[in-house]
Amino acid sequence: MHPFPSDPDLITARALSDLHMNAAVFTICSRNYLGQACTLMQSVRTHEPHAKRYIVIVDRKSELPPLEPGLGEIVWAEDLAIADFERKAFIFDVLELNTNVKPSAFLHLLKAHERCVYMDPDTILYDALAPVWKGLDDANVVLTPHTISPRAGLDCPWEQDLLRYGGYNLGFAAVRRSDESVRMLRWWEDRCLTRGFHAPTEGFFVDQKFMDLAPMFFDGIRPLRHPGLNVAYWNLHERPVRSAGPRFFVGDEPLIFCHFSGFVFEPTEEERDLITKYPCDLTLANRPELRRLCDDYRQRLKDNGHATLKKIPYTFERFDNARDIPKVVRRLVAIGTLQADTTSLFRSDSAFYGQLDRLRLLPKPRAGSAGAVRTIKAKQEKQARFAERLMRRLMLLIGVSRYEKVLRLLERLASPFNQSFLVPDSERKPAP
Repeated sequence: MHPFPSDPDLITARALSDLHMNAAVFTICSRNYLGQACTLMQSVRTHEPHAKRYIVIVDRKSELPPLEPGLGEIVWAEDLAIADFERKAFIFDVLELNTNVKPSAFLHLLKAHERCVYMDPDTILYDALAPVWKGLDDANVVLTPHTISPRAGLDCPWEQDLLRYGGYNLGFAAVRRSDESVRMLRWWEDRCLTRGFHAPTEGFFVDQKFMDLAPMFFDGIRPLRHPGLNVAYWNLHERPVRSAGPRFFVGDEPLIFCHFSGFVFEPTEEERDLITKYPCDLTLANRPELRRLCDDYRQRLKDNGHATLKKIPYTFERFDNARDIPKVVRRLVAIGTLQADTTSLFRSDSAFYGQLDRLRLLPKPRAGSAGAVRTIKAKQEKQARFAERLMRRLMLLIGVSRYEKVLRLLERLASPFNQSFLVPDSERKPAP
């Protein structure tokens, strides 16, 4: 349990400047995102100088590369009072763990601060967070919807995507300390640390999807519809960005922060007009006013050494002998099919590792770099075309009715959660 000061609602009577003195802005990242985190914190220092800044690092404790002094206080995820943290670091991959420690970080920081704002590391602040502080005057939690107006047709993002990944973008959240917000955070923390998987087909999308349920269970959760908050590729269709001197505006409102989700840091010639690496019909060719924003962000990342920092390996990605941990193994441990002592999970000299080797659940050692994202995508497309040809031949061979039954079976078996059959009954016990 996390101790908290009593009677937190008294803060609503204080002046906004006093609130800033006891407010915090934080981000969460692994060491390879430190260039982005530092870039964000520089912008926070400029536009919210009275707020305390924190960088929560999700990696095994180790010496950090040199960072600009005073950008933010470092907090390690291991120090967030997360029960059985080593196991959580094993069952969740890098995306999952970085997002799932978010409510724990809020609980940790709200012990010292009355208001806390979380922002993803690939975010830049362009103006003060005035609408956020104002929103917290009479709300416990403020969030930003992915979009604030419907979009005609089936353009990116589809409403189906919002149903799959969640209505609110949790690249931003702000919380005011109160009994109700602490109750919400503890509920959210429990869900994230037990079921915060990246598994949209199973109804899970890390920390984000749970927040669709929060307004049903807790009071004082408010969506902010200010168009200058959390501007990103998924809402550019409704947000005309323009510049006026050094400032940016969305329509007549100031651009407060931009979320560079999927930003292509080192684009090839054919990628130079991409706004994001994710599917999107908007590009810098048809939205040229965004080029200044993208060029400015790319330069800031260069200045903060992102090209070097992004190559730092994630320590919870591999066993101690540098062999990758397959997602299916993470899931088998998560659902209890495979069991191991917490201290043995990452060790290559453990009985647990020997069991994985015996079951052929270990990948081949890395031969070197995995290659560029675009190369991986091209390979995946080639594999998909091969699979499509194979499935068509299967349909012609067995007929459409049996083919539909095969699809239903494959849909169930395709889930990483449904792989217990890979482990014989004789092996489903704790490794000695």
